[in-house]
Order: sequence, then C-alpha cells, then structure tokens
Amino acid sequence: MSLLTLQQGVAKLFYATLGKKADDDALNYFAKKLEKGDYTQSELANMFIRSQDGQHRYDGLTTSQKIQYIYQNTTGAQPDALTLNALTTQVNAGKSLGNLTTELIANVINYTGNDAGLQAQQQHLQTIVNTTLYPSELVQPSQLSAAADVQGLYYLLGSMTHSAAVQYWSDLLVSGKKNTVDIANAFIATKSYIHSLSNDDFVRKIFSTGFGKSASESDLQKYVTGLNDHSETRGDVIVRMMDDIRNDAAATTAKQNFTAATHVYGPGELPPPVYTEAVMALYLTVAGTAADATALDTFSRLLASGTSHSDLLKMLSSAYQFRNAGDYQKIYLKLYGQPLDSASAQAILLKAGNDNIKASSLIIDAFREGKFPLDNHPYPPQASLLKNFDIKLGDALGYQRDFNGTFSLSDSVKLVASINGRGDHEVTNAEIVTLSQINLNVNTPTNLDVTALKNVNSIVLSGLYATNTMVLSSLGNKFVSLRLNDANIANADAALPISFLNVVVEGSSSLNNAHTSLMAKNLLWAGNGVNGGANHIGSHFLAEAKSASSSTITMLSANFITKSVYLTTNQLGNLDGSIVSNVNQFRYFDYIDLTHYKGTGDIYLDGKWVASEGSKVFDFGLFSQNAGIHNAAYANVSSLTQAELPLSNGNGYTGHAGGIISAYSGDLTLLNVSNDSFKLAGGLTSNSHIHIHDTRQSDTRFTLEFTKDSGKFFDLDMGTFSFTSDHKQTLEVYMGSNAEMVQNRTMTLSGGDNSISDLLLTGAMYAGDQALVLNLTVAADFSDNLQTIRGNDYIDRRFYSDMKLQLVAEKGGTGGGSFYNTLNSLANKDDFSTVINELNGHQLTIDDTGLTVLKAQVKGNTTVDSARTLSFSDSKIDDMVTLNVGYQNSVINVGDAASQWVFSKAGDKTATLYGSATSATELQAAFSGLTGANNAQALFSQVLAKMTNGASTHQLAEVGLLKLDKSVYVIVDKNHNQTFDADDVVFSIGNQDPYLAAVSLHYHAPAVTVNGLAAENSPSEAFA
Repeated sequence: MSLLTLQQGVAKLFYATLGKKADDDALNYFAKKLEKGDYTQSELANMFIRSQDGQHRYDGLTTSQKIQYIYQNTTGAQPDALTLNALTTQVNAGKSLGNLTTELIANVINYTGNDAGLQAQQQHLQTIVNTTLYPSELVQPSQLSAAADVQGLYYLLGSMTHSAAVQYWSDLLVSGKKNTVDIANAFIATKSYIHSLSNDDFVRKIFSTGFGKSASESDLQKYVTGLNDHSETRGDVIVRMMDDIRNDAAATTAKQNFTAATHVYGPGELPPPVYTEAVMALYLTVAGTAADATALDTFSRLLASGTSHSDLLKMLSSAYQFRNAGDYQKIYLKLYGQPLDSASAQAILLKAGNDNIKASSLIIDAFREGKFPLDNHPYPPQASLLKNFDIKLGDALGYQRDFNGTFSLSDSVKLVASINGRGDHEVTNAEIVTLSQINLNVNTPTNLDVTALKNVNSIVLSGLYATNTMVLSSLGNKFVSLRLNDANIANADAALPISFLNVVVEGSSSLNNAHTSLMAKNLLWAGNGVNGGANHIGSHFLAEAKSASSSTITMLSANFITKSVYLTTNQLGNLDGSIVSNVNQFRYFDYIDLTHYKGTGDIYLDGKWVASEGSKVFDFGLFSQNAGIHNAAYANVSSLTQAELPLSNGNGYTGHAGGIISAYSGDLTLLNVSNDSFKLAGGLTSNSHIHIHDTRQSDTRFTLEFTKDSGKFFDLDMGTFSFTSDHKQTLEVYMGSNAEMVQNRTMTLSGGDNSISDLLLTGAMYAGDQALVLNLTVAADFSDNLQTIRGNDYIDRRFYSDMKLQLVAEKGGTGGGSFYNTLNSLANKDDFSTVINELNGHQLTIDDTGLTVLKAQVKGNTTVDSARTLSFSDSKIDDMVTLNVGYQNSVINVGDAASQWVFSKAGDKTATLYGSATSATELQAAFSGLTGANNAQALFSQVLAKMTNGASTHQLAEVGLLKLDKSVYVIVDKNHNQTFDADDVVFSIGNQDPYLAAVSLHYHAPAVTVNGLAAENSPSEAFA
C-alpha cells in the first residue's frame, strides 16, 4: 500500500474509534508505522481505543454502547437492534473492538449495491477521509475572499502555498488586524530573493509570473512609477496587479491561471485528477515512492495554477528523493521496459532543449498519453505497460475498484462521474482501469469511444439513447446490460432483436404500447401496478432467455407475468372459469424473481372487471396448470380451464426452477408453489413477510436456500416466512460459507397452516471458511406439529455442516419429557395413568448435530441438547425445559429479565442436593405409598417431599437438585417461601451425576423485594 492509502486508512480508523479527525502529525506517524509493519490496522484501532483519548470516550460504556459509538462514527448512522445484537455477540465471543472496526470499515468500502442508505454510509466515510487529509476551515464568504487574496500573493511571488499558512494569514485579514498590502509587504520582507531586487526587476518578475509574458516598457512604467516616487509600496503594487489580472476583460491564459491559483479549496477538495495524477506519476516514476497527502495537495495546486510538469519536476529535483530527476534514460527504461538507443537519447534531449529534467518530463508525459516521446515507432507502447502503470497510479491514489454510481457523457463524449470522493468530472484512464463494471447514462446518439473502456468487463446502459443502433454497434463485444424505459424503447429498432446480458425495465415504464424483442440472461422490472392492482404489458413486448451455457441461470421478474381469470355465468346460473396468462411472451427463463413484485391476478365476470386476487399475489400454478382463484367470493366455479403451458426448449420452461428474491418487496403471497426450494439472494428487512402455499403434487420437504451471491453481505434480515401445506414435513434453511466473511442471517417463521415437524438448519462449511450465524425466531403460531430443530449431519472430508444458531422459540412441544418417561418405566405406572395421560405428547427437541447453539430462548416442553446460553421465563414439571449436556459451561437464565436467576460459572452460590433415585428399586420406593394425585405438579411435589423427608414443605432450599431416573431436576424456590408450590420453577440438566452437579452448578439469585426494598436471599439449607 502507498503512503497516501495508509494515511487514508489511518484517517478512517482514527475517526471510527475516536470520533475526531487525525491531524497531520498523527496521519504521518501512524501511516509510517503501518508501512513498516509495526501494527496491523486492527491492532492500530485497538491501540487508539486503549489510548488515554480512547479511555475518555469508552470508560463507563457497555459493550453495546461502545459498538454503537464505533458504528455511528464509521457509517454516520445508528445500527438497528438486530445488527447491534449481532455485533455485540461477536465481541462478547472474543472479537476485539479493533477487529470489529476494521470489518465495519471494509463492509462500508466494499458495498457495491444500490441501497441509498448504504451508499450514504460510503459517502460519509469518504468525506471523513477527504476532510482529514485535505482540511480547511475556510467556508464563510469573507474567509474565502481573504484566502483568495493570500493565495494571489503567494502566486505572484512564486511561492508554494500551504493550507495552514493560508488559514493563518486569511484569519488576520478577516479580523482586520492586517490588510492585504500589509501581508504582501511582510511576505516580501521575508524573501531575500525578492527584497534584494531593484524596483524594475521586482516589477518584471511579478509581471512575468502574473501575465505569463515579459513586461513592455509601458507595462513597466505603469507599476514602477509609484515605487520610484515612494507613493506606493511593493505591497501596493502587488495588490494593484492582482486586481488588474482579475479585471482583465479578455479570458486570457494568465487570467485563467491566476483564477486557478487563487481558487480556495474547501474541506476535502483537491484539484481535478489530471493534476493529482501528474504529481503522483512524478513521485512513482522519479522518486520511486508515492506522494503523501500534503505533497499531493500542495503540488497539484501548483499544476492547476499553470505550472508545467517540467517546472514542477525541476522544483522537486532539489529534494534528495528526486536526485535522479535528470536521468531521463533511466526513466525511459523504467516506463517502456527497454533502453533508449544512442540516437533516440540525443534526439529526446534535443527536443527538450538540452534540458535533462525537461527530457524526463517529456518522457513521462508521452508515456501517460499512450505514446512514445519521438515519432519513430509505428505502434503505441504495449497496452499492458500502460494498464499496469494506471493500476499502480490508481492504487497509490486510493482509487475505488468498485463504483455503483452512474457515468454520463460530456459534450465532447467523455465519461463523466462523481467518483473517488470528487464531484462530477471527466474521469481519467487510471480511474476506470480497475473498474469491472460501469453504469452509463447515454444521453446522446453517438459512437462511443470504447478505448477508455477496454478493461471494463460489463457496461450497464441507461438513458434516452441506450437502445440506439449507433450506440450499440460501437460497443463491439462488450458485455452490456440495459436499463429500459418507454422513451428508449421507442428509440429502438423494433424489427431487430436486442440482445443483452441483463435488462432492467425502469419502474415508471408503462410497456402498454411497447414493441420490442429482447434476448437476455436476466429480465427485471419493478412493475406498473397501481394501488395493489395488476401489472399490464402490451402483447408486443417479447423476450427470450439468453444462456451462455446449460449451467447459466436465467431470471425473469414476476412483474412481467400477468394472470387474468375470466368468469362467465352458464345456463344453470353457475360460474365457469378460464385463466389466461402472457407466460409465453417470456420464454425459457429458469427462475421467477419476486424482488419488488407488485402484481396480482385480475378477475372478470361476464366481461367486466370485478375484483383482484389481493395485493402482491403471484400464482406459480401458471407454470404447471395448477393455478386457482385466490378470492373466496369468486372461487366457487363449476369448471376452471387453465392457461396454456409455458413452452419448453428442452432445457426447461419459464419458471421451472422456482422463485428467488433479493430485496425488500413487502408482504407477498405465493400460490401453488410446486418447487422444493425458494432462493434467497439478498436482505429483505424485518418488515418483509412471504407466505408460501404449496400444491399437493409438491415434495414433503422445502428449502429456503441462501444463494452464493448472498454471501457477499455480512448481515441480512429476511423478515418472516409462513407456509400453508397439508403435507410438508421438513423445512430446511440452507446457507453456504465462504472464506471472506462471516454471514449473519435473521429470519422469523410464523403463521400459515401446516404440520411441519422437522426444521433442518444446514450450514454448508468448508474447512477454514468464516462462520454462518442464523438468528431464528419460531413464532407460537408456526406449525401445529413442530418436534425437531436440528442441524445437518453431513460431512465429507473438509466439507461439513455447522450452523451457529441464536434461537427464539416462542413455542415448545406438547408433552413427553423425562418425568413422563420415568413414570412410564415404573412397575406401578398404572397408578399414575391420569398424570401420564396429562403429560402425553412430544417434546420440541433442539438437536445439536451440525449445530452450535449460541443462544436459545425457549418455552416449556423443550429439550435442548446443548447451548452456550439458555433462557426461559418459566418451566414446570408438566411443561419443562431440559438442557441435556454442558450445564457447567453454559449460562442458564431463568425467569423474566427484570428478576432472573442466572446459573453459570460466575455464580456466587451452589445448589443443595436433595437426593437421588436412579435404580428400579430406588424409583419404586420413591413412587410408592403416595396419595392419589391427578396432575404432575401434585405428584412431583409428593415425591420431592418424600425424598427430602418433608423438608420441601417448609424448609425448601433456594435452589436444590433431585435426580430421578435419568434426569437431574433443578428446583428453584422462585417465590422464596421455602415451600415447593406451583409458583416454583423446575427444569432439568439431563442425565448428570447429582453429586458433581451439586458442587458445580453455581448460580446468582435475584434480589428479594420486601416493601420496595431489596433484601438478602435466604441461605441454602442442607438436606441429609
């Protein structure tokens, strides 16, 4: 990395961690530390946080508050609750705040989508970098005017400006402590090479600088007379000459240069890239190193004010690192990769006026223009040499390698964009060379010059003339995607098919009168339905999937597919129905993209429109002749004729692969889904709700599958999914890992009408890849038969399944569990038939095969194999929570958040052991001689009293343990009355050794409130 890009990195880290901008000293010091490898960027971020300045900011903050602070500084926005929780979990699991900071910065920088909020985060971070490296406090009109005068003085005296100096002197002007003449005289007095000149020579020097020519005799007399008769000081003359240049009626070069020299740069502003690149090119080529921010700022301003490249190189040559500025033959070899022959070397020197430094500058300029310095080569330099230099130049300047903004065309048909932290400007080759894709708004019918785009793989065309034949023919073999609207469709040649990789129809397009034939890999559209109504497309808008190979996936927006239900009243007064669709206007597309779907089906009765099928309703039955009528008022028909099947090309028909979605699209209802999976390619937000109805012909298993492309995003919220099915048994959530990024996904399963029993969570991992995290909420109304939440047991050498799960289960099982199993194993079980029947049912089992349960918040009748953190508000013997293994290393939170019992290694108390009955004989003794009990609570209470010799009725310990059969029960005296009753908590820690559990199960009890005051908890009692 170059020194400049390291300074940019320091600027980001400094602001992200400390919330303020680094000064020049900090930028230079820490950038050089990074350059030497003394720290990584994460280590540097941690160092900033641990610094005295950092301690002032972070002391007293919780982990979540620290993360909020860093997130706000980095992105300019507050994290939502889900993001904050996910990041807090990572830090609590051991990730340092420094690592978190560098990951947040990388996520912001590397975002390439079109989300306005995330683009604003990028702009925020870019603004921080620019205003840190190129600061200025000159923003008020009076400050700008004063600074322009100060810079004019520097310019005429041939001095280089520095932002700090300009700030200082302009402040004196604005305050009235000095006027411009005073400052001019002060400058002259400190510059011996000016002060020592005669009046005539003084005027000649500043005139030559200001007007770019030698002073004539009349010019000389105009400015020297006042000096000679002492009516003016030299400061007066300079100020008067500045006014003359500014007021020159002709737009002379001198005036243009002076205007550029006196332009006051705002915070973060630099001269155009043509000048900054020229400076960096001199540094890289001659000095062999990159310029830092100060050098780039200072010398690019000089170039912008009219200083030539050779004059700048001459100035720089006095510095040690530019000692070889005149070795033009060495510079030629470095750039062109071959030595100069003797004749060419002499010719170049002659062309440069026998000035070695000018010869070096001439060679550098020629190379950057893609030429040789002499007209003795039939071909230009190797393209790879020019490309590699531009890449090196862009990297040194920290240019973006991805850009999701839009390019337009200038009047001279040059590419214009707001890129690399600058406003709209004609972009340079170095800015384009590393971009793999550009978005181009074609606002004029012209032949595009694609020479600047030779390294661009993909071009997205939009604008009025995006379909113009001249424009398209000039693009040659480039991969071109297209953004269509009514206007540029009208400019297309309807007789010719238009072939593109991707086509996006803009949302405002009506398409009712569109005449066009498209071939595309992906055809997308946001639809034109209004107020929940159907989309409408003219019958002459035709499209066919274009596949590069049989493995290429093609997609069609669901908005293109229309559905109309025509109902007629027959002679018997009943309704006959017929479904009509335009599906064969769009042929051979694999997937139906539901992103931004807004359509529905139209219903017509006896020729008149009467209703729709509801807002955002899509019927996949159109692709398999299983469509229905999704409106109860019109669904009762005697017959229903299906629309024609989609045509197949042998590899598939439109919609055969099912649905896919990549962004928030509201509440969607998907009907008659016969596919066994639905693809998830991007975040849908917490407000999304997708309800899937299947067909009876569909499989018993359904998969919500995250695509490979979705792995580019750290945090995705998928909203809520619900299912209606009378035969689905297994619902799978599938994620695949990558080496670059942890994937954190959030999803809720809710509602619907189904009996799904098995929830399979597959985290397809490759050894060494980053983790897959699923934040899953299972709502209370999801499924009437959910029995298992499990991971996948898949393993094949370095491939295996592991999902990191953070679960909120708002429902449990219906019964069963360890107490039920124990009762069934007793010889006298018939004595307890009423209780056994009461407990009959199934547990909700969370099986940790292929799962790492980070957190689980559960309800009763739930058995959890293992969990790092397990939380539940209540657990009773007839509705119990069980943790099978690992209680020693888990945190178990029991009760409401305001008054939780916390079981963990950090607990200050240990449980009391009540006793153990594990053999058949011991169990028989424990469950014999009991009075009749018609519920589990009463029965367990009697067993507990028997095992504690009656102590549980009046001396119940705060927390006690009882082992029965294969389960250790933890009894919590929740109401602190020392008596086991219905208010107390009973949960299980599985088949553990009760004695080991008694010494290793630590806990912390909530404070007991008596008349509004916290009181000490009662001490544990010892039981024999």
